[in-house]
Amino acid sequence: MRPVKLLLPLLALFVAGSSFAGQLAPGLEAYLAEKHDGGDVKVLVVLKDQVDIAGLDLDLHFQKADLADRHFRVVTALQEKAAATQDALIADLESRKGSGIAGWQSYWLINAITVTGSEDAIRAVAARQDVDVVELDLLPELIEPIKVDRPAEKDTRGIGITPGVVAVGARRVWDELGIRGEGALIGSLDTGVDGNHPAIASRWRGNFAPADQCWLDVVYGGTSFPSDNNGHGTHTVGTMAGVAPDDTIGVAPEALWIAANAIDQGANPGFDNDILDCLQFFTDPDGDPGTIDDMPDVVQNSWGVNENFSGYVDCDSRWWAAIDACEAAGVVLTWSAGNEGPGSETLRSPADRATTLYNCFSVGSTQNFSPYSISGFSSRGPAGPSCGPAENRVKPEISAPGSDIYSSFPGGGYGYLSGTSMAGPHVAGVVALMRAANPNLDVITIKQVLMETANDLGTSGEDNTYGHGFLDAYEAVLYVMGGIGYAQGIVSDQETGLPIEGATVTVDGRPQSAITGPAGLYSLTLPEGEATLRVNAFGYGEMVQTVMIVEDETTVQDLALTALPDAMLTGTVYRAGQAPPAGTPAEGAVVTVADAPLESVTTGADGRFAFTLPMGADYTLQAGLVNDGALSQTVPVDGDLDVDLFLGELTQDDFESGGLTMLPWQTSGDADWFVQSATTHGGQHAAQSGDIGDQDSSSLEVTVDCGAGGEVSFWYKVSSEANYDYLEFYVDGSKRAEWAGEVGWVQYTTTVNAGVHTFRWTYDKDWSVSDGADCGWIDDVIFPGGGAPAPLAVATPWELDAELAAGETTTLPLVVMNQGAVPLQFEATAGAFLALAGAAGEIAPFGYAVVEVTFLTDDLLPGQHVTQIEVASDDPVNPTLSIPASLTVTGDVTAAGDAPRSFVLRGAVPNPFNPQTTIHFSLPAAGHADLRLYDVQGRLVRTLVDATRPAGPNQARWDGRDQAGRAVASGTYFARLQAAGQQSVKSLVLVR
Repeated sequence: MRPVKLLLPLLALFVAGSSFAGQLAPGLEAYLAEKHDGGDVKVLVVLKDQVDIAGLDLDLHFQKADLADRHFRVVTALQEKAAATQDALIADLESRKGSGIAGWQSYWLINAITVTGSEDAIRAVAARQDVDVVELDLLPELIEPIKVDRPAEKDTRGIGITPGVVAVGARRVWDELGIRGEGALIGSLDTGVDGNHPAIASRWRGNFAPADQCWLDVVYGGTSFPSDNNGHGTHTVGTMAGVAPDDTIGVAPEALWIAANAIDQGANPGFDNDILDCLQFFTDPDGDPGTIDDMPDVVQNSWGVNENFSGYVDCDSRWWAAIDACEAAGVVLTWSAGNEGPGSETLRSPADRATTLYNCFSVGSTQNFSPYSISGFSSRGPAGPSCGPAENRVKPEISAPGSDIYSSFPGGGYGYLSGTSMAGPHVAGVVALMRAANPNLDVITIKQVLMETANDLGTSGEDNTYGHGFLDAYEAVLYVMGGIGYAQGIVSDQETGLPIEGATVTVDGRPQSAITGPAGLYSLTLPEGEATLRVNAFGYGEMVQTVMIVEDETTVQDLALTALPDAMLTGTVYRAGQAPPAGTPAEGAVVTVADAPLESVTTGADGRFAFTLPMGADYTLQAGLVNDGALSQTVPVDGDLDVDLFLGELTQDDFESGGLTMLPWQTSGDADWFVQSATTHGGQHAAQSGDIGDQDSSSLEVTVDCGAGGEVSFWYKVSSEANYDYLEFYVDGSKRAEWAGEVGWVQYTTTVNAGVHTFRWTYDKDWSVSDGADCGWIDDVIFPGGGAPAPLAVATPWELDAELAAGETTTLPLVVMNQGAVPLQFEATAGAFLALAGAAGEIAPFGYAVVEVTFLTDDLLPGQHVTQIEVASDDPVNPTLSIPASLTVTGDVTAAGDAPRSFVLRGAVPNPFNPQTTIHFSLPAAGHADLRLYDVQGRLVRTLVDATRPAGPNQARWDGRDQAGRAVASGTYFARLQAAGQQSVKSLVLVR
């Protein structure tokens, strides 16, 4: 099987052949400048001559090397490079032993040696021609779990399958695909593992292989049996592979595991050294490059650098070369993103590395229940500027359950932990399932498939909260069981040929998608067979292209999109409480097109706004004026359109402005409430309490004039410790309600008297362990004071006019909008020379209907003719809108004035129709007219006209009912007109 092709070259970390002396890394220089005790310092001395691991990895990728061949060639190349180039440096270190150099240790995973010695000796080593850089040995740390709550004793019945394992779809992989991790090996670089725990003891590879190939103790003197003095590692291994009678806590319960305990050592200054020991151990545990049964398929990493520590820089690159070498040999490394959320740019190193789309592969944390909202503590992207190219810095790569995860504890117990350290093992377990299904998958393919099969959450596409989305074990494993091929190409503008950035390429019936970067490039990993690509970009028409995917091959398919014609969407915003069509313009109103990537517009004194938009779509305009009013109105843009927006009084806030801006909100306490999009009741936004710790609180309040009084309602959601942490609601300082525990979206309603009231929502945290995941949310807040909800009829344009030659017709749209909070019932009628289609119906709140107005010139003299359209509705303030209509007929006035009028049955408009149509006819002189409808068997259905009618144009409406008022069936009907001794028949079709 051929792995996914890289979209960007891997970063070359070391360059061979330089004739310059080595140098001290900036972090080491800074450390030495502050060091005054004269003691020894431990450093990592990296040699210049390195294996081109990126190039070797790509060669093996394109050669379709199987896992055994890949492992042998990578490990052999690394070991041979170290053996051939380290002797001179080791001899130098030996000569300085006792006179500045205290000791050293050689590595082959990267061509480097750790050295302990004096500052002068270290500087002398750095000056060697074969040395590239000397790094300081600093102190990364365990990513501590956020909380330990509800310690659990497993009862005799067990707990069944844990919610997180079910949520990621592992149970479907076991039951439907028959894969439980058989043949896969998991590695844990953590605090160790309790090798006697009943959920994981039988899965230790050391039960039937040499212990020194299955357990590396770098902390407690080289013990031979797995132990865990912390508990973290036992918990994470349980989530990856744990199983016991009546108790399945692991994603891959038939996988084996090996482990190392490098991160359980506090301030031990040997951490860097131990990390290299562990990565080198996991790359080739038995020391034989020709075997791979000892090599783990995946290693979960729950450690990282807090870059606030002295000596560290953003995106510290200390372990990058070792990571690349380990993965080139075939080991997938997964990384917990960190627990420093919810702020941006909070990932730890090396999880924040972004040199490629795949490194490092970081995992964010979600709740373990639908809709899998992001955990408050989960670190967010983007990665920093020095982490890699801008297009790669969206972080994390994927998300998985990490809040309240039940798993094993040392001593045979069970309990709950929260953190991205609990999310990462879910991903590692799925990697084990994938390798069990397809053992020769390379690292890049595995990561690409995980990202492409993730279920998108949060902002559409990859984002800095959820990454590519929520882990889907079933889709990922199903994907790799069959043949895989690739589709890639450039999305460009059909006319200019320029690449289109931000185009979305989706696959019909598949979860895969790609968003193009500045070069317009997309790349997809797809199962072999026919695939239908669907391409969309703002300002362009949709394109659908079918491609044939061939196993192990790349199908190149460039996609050219046709730009849509533009139209101007303009309008005027009026202040709240105004009645159409007049009003006071709203200066300072902010107008946004919610579904277009355009900047907001702020109105001037005339209340005007303007946007240029692609034609042929509906757009939602959001307008708001602080402390005055707001409106969200959907309109059709099929040509230039000018709309009036009448703001509704501010008696509610759905937070769709994206901030706490529409009402005079105030925040207080230990952290401010904020508006976010990850967890909402309706729309795109909701308000969330701030990230607080033990004994802290976060409050949001607003003061509102509630008019005559009435109901206050809002939707709330809570994620907290039952009986400890509460979301509380106060009116004028008096508590009305409180909620705790895990509460989904629920509406709360209470009443207040007339007058001004202050409403406050407070989230209080009393639990003894701080947890940023605990919080409350509110959405769709409604206060009394604006009167009863009512419809509001608004039309555009407020006047219609046309110019036609005699005998011509034209149709213009009249858009009737409902800018009120409840449905609007309307009916439009028109005077002479106009025919209407779509003239009646119901319009949803903030929706619209289009009435098609046809101008008719038959029997009209040249010159200007004026009539009007009346729109009657249940708008209680303005029940009738009058829209003037003007028609200018061109031609010779004298000749036209002598033209005789004629007898004509013109037919129905619209035709076909549902539910009603208008039949147009013309009479040569005033007199009796008879207009009747018949079915196809000649039976009379309805008499529409039996009366005297004036000369010239006339019309009659039919609502699809018979003489008795009953609705008739769909079908063809005939209209027969008799007048002035003449007769004419026309057909019309009713479609129900």
